[in-house]
Amino acid sequence: MGIITIPSSIPPETVQYVSFQQVPGIACALLTFNILGNHFSENPTTEFGTGSTESDWNQMGMKRMIKKTLKNFRTWAKLKAPIFLKTPYCREFFKLEKVMLNAFLLLVSNLYESFFPDGVAARMKKKIKWIGVLVILLTGICGCATTMGKKVQQGDDTVVFYPPFPQRPRLQFLISISHEIDIGAQRSAFDEFLLGKETSQKSIGKPYDIGSSKGKIYIMDKTANKLVYIDLVEKRFDYLKDNRQGTLNNPAGIWISEDDVKYIADFGRKQVVVFDSENNFLNAFGGEDVLEKPVDVAVYQGRIFICDMEKNRIVVLDQKNGELLLTFGEAGKEEGKLWKPTHLWVDEQGKVFVNDAFNFRIQEFDTNGKFVKSFGQIGDTLGSFARPKGLALSREGHLYVADAAFENVQIFDEPTGKLLLFFGGAGVGFGQMYLPCAVHIDYENMEYFSNYVEPGFQLKYLVYVGNFFGDSKVNVYGFGEWIGPVVPGKTDHQDEPKQEK
Repeated sequence: MGIITIPSSIPPETVQYVSFQQVPGIACALLTFNILGNHFSENPTTEFGTGSTESDWNQMGMKRMIKKTLKNFRTWAKLKAPIFLKTPYCREFFKLEKVMLNAFLLLVSNLYESFFPDGVAARMKKKIKWIGVLVILLTGICGCATTMGKKVQQGDDTVVFYPPFPQRPRLQFLISISHEIDIGAQRSAFDEFLLGKETSQKSIGKPYDIGSSKGKIYIMDKTANKLVYIDLVEKRFDYLKDNRQGTLNNPAGIWISEDDVKYIADFGRKQVVVFDSENNFLNAFGGEDVLEKPVDVAVYQGRIFICDMEKNRIVVLDQKNGELLLTFGEAGKEEGKLWKPTHLWVDEQGKVFVNDAFNFRIQEFDTNGKFVKSFGQIGDTLGSFARPKGLALSREGHLYVADAAFENVQIFDEPTGKLLLFFGGAGVGFGQMYLPCAVHIDYENMEYFSNYVEPGFQLKYLVYVGNFFGDSKVNVYGFGEWIGPVVPGKTDHQDEPKQEK
């Protein structure tokens, strides 16, 4: 990954993750900081050229020094810029100070105290001040020129359906959520001045799992190791504040109950950590004597189902006291055995679906751990898997499974195991995916996305897909049926997902 160095004097607590789309403004600011730091340092040799003494300033003056700096930087850029631009992950997130102004003030403080020769600081005070103002203005201007979200407007040519016309659509791509501005969050006038109207500091890094409750969406972000929550009512984007007994170590899968209680599988703690509807720590279950590497969790009728990747099994605990009730699965390839399971889902009837990742299949068990059936196999044909990840089951019996290798989501009919449809595909366009990991189905929040639904398409529920890489972190799709004008050329609907029961 290409990296732009942040001055070491900036405290780590000021660091935030910022989109690569902000590079023009950020690069201008950081390169200016680096140029100043390197030329004003006492070290006589730097990557940009030689350092400067007080006599240099007296003889050359500010103007000649800037010319010298730019000349050296152009030489450096010719050698290093192509390497940076060719790095495969240069689009990804990199670390930057929370507010550019804070970083600049810290740098100026260091310059005054350490970098400038005696007698220069006083004469440079006004010039440094104006350099800082220029850096901030350029950052704001460049930030205004960037576009962070990918939103689809009604009637736009970019509307994407699956399957596409002339077949009768069953899914529509609605919007991608990557930053707080994608949900309509308001920013202060000062932030807009510094970072531009289309720039967001709060963003999603690598979504491992997704959950929801009425009016809220939850995303487990593995970049920050934090649970992101999006309040759709108040249009607020924030992080769950874990501390003390509820401090998260290495969280992974999540489960959100109907009453907004959060269950988080944390394989660093070897526990499931529970937070109430007000985001306060409630309890922690498990421990190293029961769990080795809990990576996902689900709750059903007083039972907590936990996917233990290291022990190749599912652990069932009592929801009230954490007592061990049951375990099922063991290492192996036969039916009912597991090999590195990563995700699980429990439906409203208590059916347990497990991503048996290294066996390249999804296995279904009953509530007591008895094997029922499996879906898929290793391969590159329809209905096969290469790198299965997150899964979810709709009330209509549609089993959704993400595949990070195919970069799509396949939909199976749960009763028959038949493949009904797949959607997504590799790419950065509308509705496409980049290493999808999480899948979640939401019946509670359709009203907040109704503006993106095309006339003629009747929405039944939402499907969230989390992409580990790329600019579109959480893709939002709507599942439903086309009730608009008859689609020309479509006569046979037998292969479509079945209608709602």
